[in-house]
Amino acid sequence: MFADDSPLAITLVATLSQARSERDKKTVYPGEVRWQGSTFPVEVTLRGNRRLNREVCAFLPLRLNFDKKGVANSVFEGQTDLKLVVRCRADSRHADYLRSEFLIYKALNLLTPLSYSVRWVDVTYADSDKRMEDRTEGAFFVERLGRLAKRNGGESVAVEKIEVAQLDAPAAALLNLFQFLIANPDYSMISPPPSGECCHNAKLVTGPNPNTYTPMIYDFDSSGAISAKYAVSSAVLKIDKVTERVYMGYCEQNGDLPNARAQLLALRAQLIAVSSDDTFLSQAKKARIMRFLQTGFEILADDRTFERKVVGACR
Repeated sequence: MFADDSPLAITLVATLSQARSERDKKTVYPGEVRWQGSTFPVEVTLRGNRRLNREVCAFLPLRLNFDKKGVANSVFEGQTDLKLVVRCRADSRHADYLRSEFLIYKALNLLTPLSYSVRWVDVTYADSDKRMEDRTEGAFFVERLGRLAKRNGGESVAVEKIEVAQLDAPAAALLNLFQFLIANPDYSMISPPPSGECCHNAKLVTGPNPNTYTPMIYDFDSSGAISAKYAVSSAVLKIDKVTERVYMGYCEQNGDLPNARAQLLALRAQLIAVSSDDTFLSQAKKARIMRFLQTGFEILADDRTFERKVVGACR
């Protein structure tokens, strides 16, 4: 699935009108995925929290659960379940939001293997109840945590919360600085969301050092780099606009910031090119993202500003 960057083309057939009406994460909707003349049965479930609100999003984040034996010798081989990230609404602005988030994952892949692989998919949605017209839109698959953990020599863990000292400091410093660059404060590496296990928009993997955890971050659609209309600023962090950068790193990891800073600056051109060279994004969106990332890199490059906005702003 994730060894190839070329877009997939699939058809998802399920009771999508029912799912859209109920918006219930506990319900399993039977369906099938069609790919290159083959058909694979799937169970479709809903994901997310805020995006399940019909006032926020018309279309719902999905999870496709496959029969592992039934997908042998196909692009889905080895997959048991896959997150499918979809656009929130049908207009071109939301198409740009979705593609922008996909490109953030791709940029993070350039920076570190401690990141989720993604695959772009052109999905034709077909409602098996015939209550909705077929539509074809871009989306993307996100790899499973277990696979991500395995290729980084660790294992995924389920814990309620951890202490800062239990984080792998070099990895945490790099990921915190990346989140600062894209202006995404909507995560925690040590604490869970209001309901659920650790952590908020991050998962934990063991290692590489004994008794430490490495965070794997995801969900970037609340970032200032994307600046989605539905993104909400944080009153707790005293952020008035989602485009404001606030460093969320911990002071215990300040010793690892120089290396993290050097890694990001060394890849400055390549990280910006992920968006600037994309053929899907609108020209206006590309220009905005490029300007936004450039201002972030300027902060990282200037010693005084970096000291004030990052090192001195640690928690």
